Amino acid sequence: MYATFLVLCQLISNITVLFRMQIHSSSIPCRCVRILSLLVLIPAMSGCFSYHRAKGEALVPEPIAPSAWPTFETQSLTPLLETPKVITRYQLDPEYLRNLYPTITDEQIIETQTSAGEDLIRNEIVNNGLFRLTIPRYKSSITNKSRGLFKFTTPVELFQRNGSYLAWSVAHLAQEERRIKGDQSAFKNMSQLLSKTRGFVRTGVEEVWLLDEGLQVGLPYQVSDAPTGLILHISSLIENKYEHDMLRRMSAYGWAIAHLDSNIDLDGPSAIDARVRQEERRERARELYEAHPGNIREQLKEEIRAYTDSELDRMAEIMKMLGKQARDEFPEIDSGFEIHPNDDLQAKAQVIANAVDTRLAEHAYAAQSLISAIDEMHPVLADRPILVMGFSAGAIASPTVAARLHEIYPDRPILMVMVGGGGNVLKITQQSDLENGGINLKPKEGLPPTQSQLDELQRAYEQRTQLDPIKVASSIRDIPVLHIYGKKDTVVPTSAAHEFNSAHGHVDRIVYTGNHYTLFYFMSGQAGKIRSWLKTQGIE
Repeated sequence: MYATFLVLCQLISNITVLFRMQIHSSSIPCRCVRILSLLVLIPAMSGCFSYHRAKGEALVPEPIAPSAWPTFETQSLTPLLETPKVITRYQLDPEYLRNLYPTITDEQIIETQTSAGEDLIRNEIVNNGLFRLTIPRYKSSITNKSRGLFKFTTPVELFQRNGSYLAWSVAHLAQEERRIKGDQSAFKNMSQLLSKTRGFVRTGVEEVWLLDEGLQVGLPYQVSDAPTGLILHISSLIENKYEHDMLRRMSAYGWAIAHLDSNIDLDGPSAIDARVRQEERRERARELYEAHPGNIREQLKEEIRAYTDSELDRMAEIMKMLGKQARDEFPEIDSGFEIHPNDDLQAKAQVIANAVDTRLAEHAYAAQSLISAIDEMHPVLADRPILVMGFSAGAIASPTVAARLHEIYPDRPILMVMVGGGGNVLKITQQSDLENGGINLKPKEGLPPTQSQLDELQRAYEQRTQLDPIKVASSIRDIPVLHIYGKKDTVVPTSAAHEFNSAHGHVDRIVYTGNHYTLFYFMSGQAGKIRSWLKTQGIE
């Protein structure tokens, strides 16, 4: 009977994937279907989560060696300490506003201009990077709900960004990309056009001071006089309303919420060279197109008409041919992770391990900087418990963050909740449904790696990484861990969840019968169970 129930749950789970695609429809019939579906699905799916308490005694923790934490160069970040104390991303165009709003006064223009900026309240090199915090002068809600081009609300929901932690490697890559590609991206041009139609002009301050680079952080929206503690929310790769639904429930239980953006994308040692080559190829294709006798663009401008269907087909053929010529003249360059037939796989594994450890350390240093700043701003939180709560990609970064905070605050209660997480980053990237998972091992040209090469690389990586979740798990055996994951997860594969749980040895679990996507969809219903679990750890 129970097996039949599980099958039914999984069937409903699969149907829900399709249901989510239509759930935002604005038509009345679809709304009715949505309501009826929710009445049926929510009670059914709530029974597809099962709680499993860790058995036996916790294993003895094994502290991380101090040398495992990388040291980053920071001298090159010094110029960014000159970031203006008042950050104004947009300036008003007074003449345009007067034409647009004839009754507007000079005082209103000045007032609007003054309230549109952000005050820089912290700007320091600390924890191997540049940490900055800003407070907006304008009123803003706790999150920003992104709306699509149509009239329905998308599942995307973003926390209010208040600053960032920026390591030099990230800053350097951002500066190089801007040098290579320039500042005139299609998105930026559209942004400039839309803002200008409302009387605003972009100042370009983001690009000059790299304000939007690095790991973004968010301060607690509100802190009560007697908070339960502080939740450090580490977002998923595509931050969404389902994780924020969970956070709102936890906030109602008395928790203050801080935020840290997750970014587990990795850039190989040849990433900049690869980007230069892409731009060279794109520029060469443009040159070939401009000089090609079949290019009739200028002729059409003179005739003031559009392409005919046959002309469009012909131009598509020409562009395809010229694109191939450009690729032949400027072959792609690998990022540096790819495996070639005669590669030293031990050395390659070290390169990948260093990249993974560096990115995870950035999250840990960012969290350390953020917690320190919040403790100063809200002393009532300084001795309260910290709950590291990571979602998906954020859950992969959570163990390293928790390990770092546990080292920095040995006498402070540290707990961790992972939602859709796991360990062994290299294996996750190769087994995930997300193509390449951030580490591409297949060369641009030539044969793909053999299975024996992949196996040797994997073994060598596991020996060399020092901050992967499967390595730091042993250092946090003395902090409570709750892992919520799906039995059918193929984004962060379920096997990765098991591997982390095994490395830790004493993980409480809430296991869901479905996949990664439906896990998130029904996740907020588990807030009560998380609260109950926290109570078993002495956190009220």
